[in-house]
Amino acid sequence: MKPPYPALVSEWHNAPYPAIEPTSPALSHAGQTVVVTGAGSGIGQAACLAYAASGASRLILLGRRQAKLDETQALIEAQSPGSCAVHPFAADTMHAAAIKGVAEAVGGWDVLVLSAGAIMSPASVADAEPDAWWNVIETNMRGFFNTLHAFLPTRKPGARIVGVSAAIVNLPAVYPPCQGASAYVTSKLAQIRLLEHVAAEHPDVFVVAVHPGIVATDMMRKSGMTEGNAEATLLDDVNLSAHFFVWATTKQAAFLRGKFCYANWDVEQLQARAKEIQETSILTPNILGWPFQAEA
Repeated sequence: MKPPYPALVSEWHNAPYPAIEPTSPALSHAGQTVVVTGAGSGIGQAACLAYAASGASRLILLGRRQAKLDETQALIEAQSPGSCAVHPFAADTMHAAAIKGVAEAVGGWDVLVLSAGAIMSPASVADAEPDAWWNVIETNMRGFFNTLHAFLPTRKPGARIVGVSAAIVNLPAVYPPCQGASAYVTSKLAQIRLLEHVAAEHPDVFVVAVHPGIVATDMMRKSGMTEGNAEATLLDDVNLSAHFFVWATTKQAAFLRGKFCYANWDVEQLQARAKEIQETSILTPNILGWPFQAEA
C-alpha cells in the first residue's frame, strides 16, 4: 500500500510479507542465542516466536511476570517443538543486579531485542502525576541502560541489537499523538541516542532502533493514547515488527547500523537506498538545521 505518512519508501506494509518471512533460509538464525526483553506479551512475545521460526537454537525470555513468560514458552514449544531451547527469566530490567545475574547465567549471545517498556495515560506536564511520569522515564531508560550494560560484555562476535522505538519521536509536540505523552516521547528519543552511543563505542556491534508500527498491545490499550486518535485506527499486525526484527538482524540490514527506521517500510526498497543511508546522517536524530551556518 501507499504510505499513510511521510516515508523513505513508496511501499508500506501493515502485515508480514515474503521478504521478511522468518522461515526463509536467507534469514536463518540457526545456532544463535537470542535474548528478548518484554518477552511475556505483545511485540516481545511475537519476536520470540519469529526467532524460533528462524531457527534460533536458544531463546532467552526476559520479563517481570513468570506466568506470562510461561505462556510465551508454551507457544514457542508448540510452534517449534524440540528445535529451540527456551530459558525464561523473571526479572525486572529496572534492577541492575538482577539483570546482570541473568546475563552471567546466559553467557554468550548473538541477538538482543529490547522490547520492554512503559507508557502512561495522557497528561500535560503540569497535570501529570510525578511518580507516574518518572516511572515511564525510568522504565524506558534505566531498564534499557541496565540491559545493555549487563549484556554487552557477554556478547558474541558480530552481535546485533534491536531497540524497539516509536515514530512519535518524529512529530512536533503539538500533534495530537504527542499531546500528553511527554514522558514516553522523551524516553523514546533518549533510547535512540543511547543506541547511537553503543554503536559508536562498539564498532563490532550492529545496532538499530525500529518503530514497530501501531500495534494494539496491552500497554497501548491501557495508556488511553488511542482514544480519539485517528492514526491509531491504522493498526499493524504484531508479526510485522517481529518478522522485521528477524530481517534486521541479518547481514541484509547491515546498512542500517546506528539508524532509526520503521518496520512498515519495504525492505527491498530500503536496500535500494543503502548507500545513501550509510553515507549520510539520514535516519538519525538531530536538531533541525545542524550543521548551522551564519549569514554571509
